[in-house]
Amino acid sequence: MTDPRFAPPFAPPRPVDHGARNIVLAVLGGFAGVMFFGLALVALIAAVAINQPVVPQADDPVPPPWMSEPTPAPADTAAPEAVVPEIDPPATSEAGTYETSWKAGEGWETPPPSVKISRFNADFKDPADWLASIDRLPPGMKVVVTDDETYNCGWTLVYQPDNQVGGCYRSEFGTTLFLYWGDNADDDMKELVLLHELSHFAQQWDHFDAVTSANQSTVSSSEITKVTETDATCRVYFEWGYDRYRDLDDATSAPCGKADWDPTWLERKLTAKGVSITDW
Repeated sequence: MTDPRFAPPFAPPRPVDHGARNIVLAVLGGFAGVMFFGLALVALIAAVAINQPVVPQADDPVPPPWMSEPTPAPADTAAPEAVVPEIDPPATSEAGTYETSWKAGEGWETPPPSVKISRFNADFKDPADWLASIDRLPPGMKVVVTDDETYNCGWTLVYQPDNQVGGCYRSEFGTTLFLYWGDNADDDMKELVLLHELSHFAQQWDHFDAVTSANQSTVSSSEITKVTETDATCRVYFEWGYDRYRDLDDATSAPCGKADWDPTWLERKLTAKGVSITDW
């Protein structure tokens, strides 16, 4: 029998915007699709929407905003070679132009202000302050607390607002994460969904070519969602070392599970699904 505390997991369709497809994913209960976490009658939902940049303006590269060096790939695992994509970049642009312009802030929108809400956890009211305390706050990163579904795509999936968490990462807002939670939401769930959304930002920043190529490919949204959701969750556990949240993994609709994850996993799995990765 289905546990009535949890809604059935599903992956919402990705709408088309300015010629580029969006990915709507969710974690724990439903990423960048939907994942539900069940703990003490609390379900967790995390979501992401990724829009690709559309202004090909070249600027000086911006250094990655991470606090530590990325985990090196195992010696016996090589990243897939770049090949011609299903949909080529416009002929007027040069390789790498889109990534350079996006990282320089080209086309980023201004997020709304946060709304008043209960504390993020016992020690911090502002989620960004918690990220800073664990050395996971990239330069310029902010967390906007809002239940406005225009921005927080994860909140559209909430069905028990008093004890759920909804989050969203939208690349058109650059270094902004969106989050909202009910008064009775569990602190561990808030932390995990926030880290999950930060992991989606890491996908966009550190794996720009892979994410962009996937969005521009003809591979189905559901297949792309499975890969990006799993990758985002596994990165939190393995690359960033927050495996203390793994006891929640079985309660999610997009768990890391037993994935053979390493830093090349996203590219390898997208390539296996039929995505041709090129330099954007």
